Amino acid sequence: MSYWDSQTMGLIYLVYGLAFFVLGVVALMLSKRNTTWYHFAPQLSLLAAFGILHGIVEFIEMQKLSHSAAWLTELSRLLLAASYLSLLEFGRRTWIAISGSTRLSAPWVHGIAILGVVMLSQWTSDPFIGLTVGARWFIGAPAAMLTGLALFAIQRKIKTTGRNANWLHLVALAYICYSVLNLIPLQSDPYLPSWLPTHASFLALFDIPIQLLRTLCAVAATFGLVSLVRLAGDNCQVDATIFESHEPIVITDANSVILRINKAFTASTGYTVEELVGRKMNLLKSGHHDDAFYAAMRESIDQTETWHGKIWNRRKNGETFLNQLTVSAVKDAAGAVIYYVGIYRDITEHQKIQQLLQDKEQMLSEAQRIGHVGSWSMDLATGYLSWSEELYRIYGVTPETFGHSEQAFLNLIHPDDHASMKVWLSDCKSGKEWRELDFRIIRPDGSVRFIRGSGGLQGDEMNHPLRMVGIAQDITARKQMEKELKSSEATFRSIIEVSPVPMVLDDERLNITFLNPAFVQTFGYSFNDIPTIADWWLKACPDPDYRQWAKDTWYTALKKAKGEQTDFPPMEVTIHCKNNSIKTVLVSVAAVYHNSANLYLVILYDITQRKQFEAKLNAIFNAAAEGVITMDMAGNIVSTNTAVETIFGYKPEELLGCSINTLMPSSPRLINDGRLPPTMQSAGQIREIEGRHKNGSAVPLDLSVAEFSIDNTQYFTHIVRDVSLRKYQEQQDKAHLDELAHVTRLGLMGEMASGIAHEVNQPLTAISSYTQVSLNLVNTENPDLVKLTEILYKTQQQALRAGKIIHRMREFVKSHAKHRSTADVNSLIHDTVDMCIAELKQSDIELTFELGHNLPPVYVDHIQIEQVLINLIRNSVDALKNLPARQQRQLSIHSHLVPNQGIRVRVKDNGPGLDKDQQQKISTPFYTTKTNGMGMGLSISRSLIEAHEGTLHFNSEPGKGTTFYFTLPTADQL
Repeated sequence: MSYWDSQTMGLIYLVYGLAFFVLGVVALMLSKRNTTWYHFAPQLSLLAAFGILHGIVEFIEMQKLSHSAAWLTELSRLLLAASYLSLLEFGRRTWIAISGSTRLSAPWVHGIAILGVVMLSQWTSDPFIGLTVGARWFIGAPAAMLTGLALFAIQRKIKTTGRNANWLHLVALAYICYSVLNLIPLQSDPYLPSWLPTHASFLALFDIPIQLLRTLCAVAATFGLVSLVRLAGDNCQVDATIFESHEPIVITDANSVILRINKAFTASTGYTVEELVGRKMNLLKSGHHDDAFYAAMRESIDQTETWHGKIWNRRKNGETFLNQLTVSAVKDAAGAVIYYVGIYRDITEHQKIQQLLQDKEQMLSEAQRIGHVGSWSMDLATGYLSWSEELYRIYGVTPETFGHSEQAFLNLIHPDDHASMKVWLSDCKSGKEWRELDFRIIRPDGSVRFIRGSGGLQGDEMNHPLRMVGIAQDITARKQMEKELKSSEATFRSIIEVSPVPMVLDDERLNITFLNPAFVQTFGYSFNDIPTIADWWLKACPDPDYRQWAKDTWYTALKKAKGEQTDFPPMEVTIHCKNNSIKTVLVSVAAVYHNSANLYLVILYDITQRKQFEAKLNAIFNAAAEGVITMDMAGNIVSTNTAVETIFGYKPEELLGCSINTLMPSSPRLINDGRLPPTMQSAGQIREIEGRHKNGSAVPLDLSVAEFSIDNTQYFTHIVRDVSLRKYQEQQDKAHLDELAHVTRLGLMGEMASGIAHEVNQPLTAISSYTQVSLNLVNTENPDLVKLTEILYKTQQQALRAGKIIHRMREFVKSHAKHRSTADVNSLIHDTVDMCIAELKQSDIELTFELGHNLPPVYVDHIQIEQVLINLIRNSVDALKNLPARQQRQLSIHSHLVPNQGIRVRVKDNGPGLDKDQQQKISTPFYTTKTNGMGMGLSISRSLIEAHEGTLHFNSEPGKGTTFYFTLPTADQL
C-alpha cells in the first residue's frame, strides 16, 4: 500500500488527465478531416468535449492530493457529470449512424440517465457522493459501453470496404473496459449495498489502484485515435483527388446506407453530411418511380455491376430534380458487393431546355397546321427539296410519294401557272429580294388549291449561296371568301338601291360614296349636291344652332358606340329638304367592311307621317274630358293629359316620377308578378274611388285601369272621370226618393186604414169586455181574486197588442233619416204581414209561406224593405179581389238564397194576371190599374230595391196570376 503514495497517485492522475485531454484534442482534429467513412466523424466534437472535460477532472483530482478544498471536489463532480453527458450523446449518435434503423431518442436516453442520478443523489447520505456515483453508474458506464459497441460495429463495416481500421478495436475495447471500471465507487455509503466494492477494497484485493486501470484505458483510446488521425490524413489525399469532383458522388454499403459523400452531393441535395451519413438512399426518393423501376435497376447492377440512366430525386426542401446517374458495384475477393459508388449529374435544366425545344417545335408544327402554312428548303448543290409536315398536307402528297426535286414540284403546278412559277424560281435563285407569288396546284386527287408562296436565298458565313428557303400558305379558303364577298357586296348594293328607305354610304374621311334612289326621292339631294357629310349637314340643317346640336349629339353617340362596341342608338333629326319641306327622320348607322376599309351605312327612316299622327293623338289625348294617367310597373307616373290638371290641380311636370298614390291613395295596387289585381282584370271595368286634389280636398272618381306593353315593358293606364256633379245629383235623387217613399207610405196607410182600424178595434173591444167582467167581480161580496188577476192579465195583453199595432203604424208612416242595419229577411216578411193580416182576412185570402232556413243577414233600411213588401202584397190583394167568389184566393211568399245574387224574395198570387199591354206599362211611373191609385208604388219600390243594389222584376200570365221577385245582396257581398 505504501507504494501507492500521494506522489505516485499524482503521477497517475497527471497521465490520466493528459491522456483524456490529448484524446479530446485528437478527436477535435479528426473531426476537421474529411473522414465520412468513419461514420462517427460528425459526432467527434462530442468526443472531444468529453476528453477535454474529463482531462480537467483528473487534473483537479491530482490537485486535491496536495490542496484539498471542498469547492474543488464539488467542481470535479459537476465536470465529471458534464463530460459523461457528452460521451453519452456521442455514443447515441454513433450507434444510430451505424445501426441505421435503430433509433434512440435523445430525451428518452438522457431523461433516464438524469433521473437515475437525481434519485441516487436523494438516496445517499451525501448528495454530492450520490451525484458522483450516479454520474458514473447512470451516465458514464452506459455512455462508454454504448460508444465501445458502436465503434466495434463501425470497425467491422469499414473492414468490408478494404480500409484499415484495426485501431478502432483498441479504442472500442478501451471504452468497454472503462465502462466496467466506472461501476466501482470511490467510497462507501450507508445507503449503498455493503457488498459493493470501492476503490479501497479493490486496492486491498489486487494491490492496484482503480485509477491506474482507467489511465491505461484512456491511453489506449488516445493511441488508437492518433492512429486514426494518420489514416485520415491518407484518406484526405484520396478525397482531394476523387471527392473534390464537381459531380455529386456518394458511396453506400451493400444495404444502401450512405458512408461517404462529397461537397457537390450536399450542394445538390441540400442536406448536410451529418444528415446523410448513416441514412439510407431512400431518403432521396422522389415518388416519381414505382417499385418495378428500382427492381430493374438492382437487376442491372447485379448482372452487369453497373447501371446508367435518368432518375428523379428529392432535395431537402421538397423540390424534385432529374439526375443522370451512374451506379457501380464494388465487390470483395469472394464476389460479394461491399459498397456502391454513385455519380450524379443534375440534368434538370438540360431537360427543361430540351422539353422547351420540343414544345416549340410542336407549337410551330401546330401553328403551321392551323394557319395552313408550310416551310421548305432546297439544297442548291444537290437539288434536294425538303418540306415540312404541313406542306405535304397542303400539296396532298407524302414524303414517300414526293420526288423531292424541283421537277417533282413543278409537276404539281397548274398548267396555266407554269410560266409564272419558273420566272419566280429563277428570280429566287438570282439572289434578288424575297419574292411572293400566288399560284394554283393540282393535287393527286384532282382538286385545285390556291397557294401563296414566298422564298429567297440563304448563304453561309461568307455569303455564298447554300440553299433556297421559303414558306407556302394554302389560301384557298381566303380566295373563296373573297369571291363570296364580292357576290355579297353586289347583293348588298342591290338591296340598298331597291330599298324604299333612304340610305347613304360614307367612308372614314366623311366622303359620301353612295346615295340610294329612295334618298334622292325623299330629300331631293343628289350626289352632286352633297359630296361630303359636311355638305349634308349644311343643307339638311340650315339653322346653325340646331346643326351644331345635331352634329354634337351624332358624333358623341357614334364615339360611344365605337368605344363600347354597341349598336348606335337611333337618333331623331329634323331635315330641311331641297324643296324646302321639313321631314322628321330616325337616323341609325352601322359599320360595313369593304376592301380592307370601313364604310358607314347611314339609314334615315322617314317618320314624318308618324310624328304628325302622334301630334294628332296628343291633341286628342289632351282634349279628352277624362283624365289619363300612365304609370310604370313600380306605380310611378310617366305621363298625364290636360284633364288630369283640371281634376287634381297638378301640372304635368309636377307629377312625372311621382307615385300614383299622390293622386289616389286608395288606387288598386299591382300584385307581385306585375299583373292587375283580380278586382281590375276585366277590361273596361269601372270602380268608384276617391282622389286627392292638390289642395287636399277629396275628389270622387270613376276609375278604369288598362294594361299595355311597349318593347316588352309593361305600363298601366288609369282613366279617371270627376263624378262630383253626378254624386251630388244622386244625393238629391235619393233625398227625393226618400220623400216620395214617405208620401207613398202615408198613402198606403190611408188605403189600409179600415183594415188597421179593424185590427185596433179587436183589442179595444176585448179590453172593454174584460173591464166589465172585472167590475162585476169586484162588486161581489167575496170577489174571486185569482180569476180577477187572470182577467186583468188578459186586459193588459190586449192593451199591449193595440199599442204594438199603433207603434208599428207610426214608425212606418213617419219621415226618418236613412238608416241601414243587418236584418233577417224572414223576420221582415213576418213583420210586414202582421200589418196586412187584417186586410188579408177581410178579403178571404189564403196566405202561405215558403221561407228558406238559415239565410244570411242582409244590410238594409228595414222600413223601406217593408214598404216594398206592403206594396207588393197590397197589389196582389187588389188583384185577388177581382176573382169570382167561388175561386179560392191564394197568396204565397217565398225566400231563398241564390248563388252570386243574394237572397231572392217572391210574392205570388193566383189573380187574373196582366195582359201584354199592362206588362209593358206596369213599371212606368203614374201608371195604375186601380181606380184611385197614383201609379207610383211599383216605380218607387223598384227604386228602393235598386238603391239597395238589388233588382226587382215580375212574371205574369193572364188568367194564371202574377209573381214579383226582388233580390237583396247579403251583408258579406257589400
